[in-house]
Amino acid sequence: EKIGDALWIRQHYRAASTYGTSSRDSVETPHDLIHVLCGFPMKSLMHAAFHPLFWLHHCNIDRLYEAYLENNPDSQREFEANQERSRFVNRRKGTHDRYDEWLKPFYLPGGARGNRKFYPRHTFDIARYGDYVYDALHLRPAQAM
Repeated sequence: EKIGDALWIRQHYRAASTYGTSSRDSVETPHDLIHVLCGFPMKSLMHAAFHPLFWLHHCNIDRLYEAYLENNPDSQREFEANQERSRFVNRRKGTHDRYDEWLKPFYLPGGARGNRKFYPRHTFDIARYGDYVYDALHLRPAQAM
């Protein structure tokens, strides 16, 4: 049900983050819940990535995010349009905008030796940068009348 809620949200910042939203709207809510329900090591920030379940869980989260993007093809344009406002808020708070920051240590396929660093903007069209295609996506159900 929580995933369905996130797929219905039209505003990208609400569906992909818990920042400034009610917790039920975001894909982050079921993501976090699985970590907590699985217990140690999944709920430990320092240890979770060493458990195979972490990778299975995050592959599914990536699939759900891709389904959201499929249902909301204007997400990248919306996200980029909000960047100037985010930069203003970040300057006021003394923080920086991570949208323009390299997602260390990740590179685009074939780019580890060149300047093909992986940035947040690349997450909006992952199939373009490699063989990341899902057999099936959780598509938004038709709107009830």
